[in-house]
Amino acid sequence: MARLTISVAVHNALEHTQKCIESLYIHTPKDMFQLIVVDNASSDGTPSYLKALMAEHGNVRVIRNDRNLGFSRPHNNVFSEVKSEFFLVLNNDLTLCKNWLPTMLERFEWDQKLAACGIQGTCIALDDKGCGVPGAEAEYVEGSCLLVRTEMIRKLEGGLFDPIYKFAYYEDSDLGLRIRKAGLHIAVVDLPIVHVGSATSRIVRNVDLDGYKIRNHHLFMSRWGTHLKERMKKPITTDRIVVKRAGAQGDVILATPILRALRLFYPMSQIIVKTVCKDVLSGNPDVNEVSAAPAIKDTDYVIDLDMAYENEPFKHIVQAYADVAKVQLLTDDDWRPRLFPTDTARIVSAQRLPATSRYAVIHPGMIPGWVGRQWPWKKWIQVVQMVESFGYKTVLVGNEATPHIPTSLDLRNVPFTHFAALMERASLFVGLDSMPFHVAQAVGTPSVVLFGAVDPELRIVPGAPVIPVVAEGVGCLGCHHWQAAPRTCTSVCLRGRELCMEDLSPDQVNRAIVEIEKRGRKPAEA
Repeated sequence: MARLTISVAVHNALEHTQKCIESLYIHTPKDMFQLIVVDNASSDGTPSYLKALMAEHGNVRVIRNDRNLGFSRPHNNVFSEVKSEFFLVLNNDLTLCKNWLPTMLERFEWDQKLAACGIQGTCIALDDKGCGVPGAEAEYVEGSCLLVRTEMIRKLEGGLFDPIYKFAYYEDSDLGLRIRKAGLHIAVVDLPIVHVGSATSRIVRNVDLDGYKIRNHHLFMSRWGTHLKERMKKPITTDRIVVKRAGAQGDVILATPILRALRLFYPMSQIIVKTVCKDVLSGNPDVNEVSAAPAIKDTDYVIDLDMAYENEPFKHIVQAYADVAKVQLLTDDDWRPRLFPTDTARIVSAQRLPATSRYAVIHPGMIPGWVGRQWPWKKWIQVVQMVESFGYKTVLVGNEATPHIPTSLDLRNVPFTHFAALMERASLFVGLDSMPFHVAQAVGTPSVVLFGAVDPELRIVPGAPVIPVVAEGVGCLGCHHWQAAPRTCTSVCLRGRELCMEDLSPDQVNRAIVEIEKRGRKPAEA
């Protein structure tokens, strides 16, 4: 099966069709594509030419319609049955060039979220009236040369060209906005492809093109008009986006997926983060500046994440952030927090944790002021002994409030970027729901995490190798969420006894570690 299916819809204009298809076969290896030409009731020499084309090339199929079905419907019909990895909508008034296909496919190889790719020199942005205009950031790809990842578009709501748009006009603009709404990407490449433009529409007869254009524009603006006007208020070139999340460190770590989504959506904008936790964002390529008190301009687009999940206690922290920032996170990788320890931190961590052993990072708390997030230090001693029985060297981490327990190494109070580098080298994390747990999620360290007042489903990010441990048979688990919002710190146990912590046993932790072992340990860092 060919990797690419090329769909060309034609109606007369034989000269353009011949030139387009000749350029296709000159500049494209035949075994890489299947060509499907839809003839919309041509009355010139097109049918004879296409018949001869099929006889000459074994990778050509022709579909003949008894009337002119326009642009969207023929391509949708072809798209509905193809099985190739990529699908190209190609106008017959384009002349392709050398290396056009490798250049376009290359963009898909290094961006796994890229859904559509087109060519520069066409309109790629939309004004608030829905009209295509030049721009620095691609919002859509003109349907004249539109390469898409087949399965990604097939799963998109509305498919390739939404059938609500009849005959032609605005279907490609709608597709681009649907792609971006889904959190997927659009790109354009610089290629010397020649596009005549409107070669077919100028010769169409007995079709009310103006009527279809008015109709489709009305439907498009009904769907996207508000979005276009609101979007115009946001920075799309070199303006600044200010993201506010004062703290704490764990909360800022869980904001990094949002920063990544904003960087991908607004690649030309400056992203400034207002936070006291500057070290969490050290080296982060999605951030231009970190400040506890940046000067905010009237023209800045401000995203305030302070109290985002506190006001929505039944939402996952990252989802609450995403809703405020108006970004979508679709894949596990979208949700993954990101940290960037310095080279120096990694060198020092390699000296502290040589690759000759496997290490389990232990974080027993304490977390001042919280109920349902403390566990007796005597139980932690048992956990350390169990962990070491699996062959790990144990590493105690935390701050000055963290109780001392006997471990192989005591590395409390290390700087944050050094701590992140330590966690990268660890093969296991065992601890409470707190900042070190979020560092473990960010670097992919398998984790066993104790939860009581907090619901683990609202803290563990999708795809993270985390096994939550909760007390069995305790009906009030997760009280932090079902009490009245806003929820910041749960300081009082409503029943007077923290059974969610008291009833947690070291044996439960042991069983979770056994499960980690079955899944396979994280390899030691070289």
